[in-house]
Amino acid sequence: MNGFEIGWKRECDDADAVLRHLGLDPQQCRTDGGWLNVARIKTLLAEHKAAEIERAVNRFMVWPLPKDFCPDCGISFDGRKDDEWNKNKTWPIGTNLLTVIQARSMFEHVFCAAKEQGS
Repeated sequence: MNGFEIGWKRECDDADAVLRHLGLDPQQCRTDGGWLNVARIKTLLAEHKAAEIERAVNRFMVWPLPKDFCPDCGISFDGRKDDEWNKNKTWPIGTNLLTVIQARSMFEHVFCAAKEQGS
């Protein structure tokens, strides 16, 4: 390999390392000729972000609230006995606070804020 080819290969390897760090498969991010496909990368990043938000929402919705959680607006939880709203009481989980749609909105807000702070 000549100096140009070595430099080009190193540049491609560096770009592939960055793509892997972002959670992308470098092979999916290149054209048939080997060039970076920026439009495809943008699409894959948007899909990756949506999948990360969905994973965060799903994990939040099944997260058992801490024993010392302290909701506001007069919301309370009495796990000592069954009542008309909650038969066979168990400790509340994330779904007791937000709907899936609300949780998704919250995580979209959080992920966007993290991106803004990182740039």
